[in-house]
Amino acid sequence: MNGTLPDQVHLTDGALEAVDMTLQLAEAIESGGPWGQAFEAPSFDGVFGISDMRVVGEKHLKFRLITDVGTLDAIAFNADVDRWMIDRPAAVRCVYRPSVNEYRGERKLQLQLDTIWPAQSQ
Repeated sequence: MNGTLPDQVHLTDGALEAVDMTLQLAEAIESGGPWGQAFEAPSFDGVFGISDMRVVGEKHLKFRLITDVGTLDAIAFNADVDRWMIDRPAAVRCVYRPSVNEYRGERKLQLQLDTIWPAQSQ
């Protein structure tokens, strides 16, 4: 090698339309497993505006993302929270998986952000 890092490649199943991001889709993906090595869970990519961003559990970022049809909850586990809270971009490009967030007996759609980058605003 010549001392440069290789380009990072993220394979996804493409982008989802905002109207297709539903709790029912997240439940179908979760029940479609088991997922694992050589049989990865479906993942998608997109660019979203950020309505709200906060730190939860010291090293996770909770987002309220802006879509064409409203806002969605999202979470990025083990994120570089210091960098994100200082830079606070207006938009994020991400690779994500629709997931079910169960909290206090309520089930809601939440995007689990596997990889995130600051992006230009939509």
